[in-house]
Amino acid sequence: MFAAVDFNRPAPAERDSQALMSAAAPNSPCINVCSIGPEGWCLGCYRTLAEIAAWVRLDAADQWAVLRACEARRGVAHERRAAGRT
Repeated sequence: MFAAVDFNRPAPAERDSQALMSAAAPNSPCINVCSIGPEGWCLGCYRTLAEIAAWVRLDAADQWAVLRACEARRGVAHERRAAGRT
């Protein structure tokens, strides 16, 4: 369900720069509500601690994958709130 991110991959500067330039990198989803909830993700941006720590080292494709995972987590959180569960 969540995007797999390989945190052991080389940093973007170590990879082919032409491939990295093919997709625009997204902005960080951080909204300065930095608190990790019981699910293990930030209550503001819905990233895990590992995703937050790795963000600057990820290439654009991996950053977009993290954002897709965040959207899925946001959906889960909203469903839980709507059902009266936190």
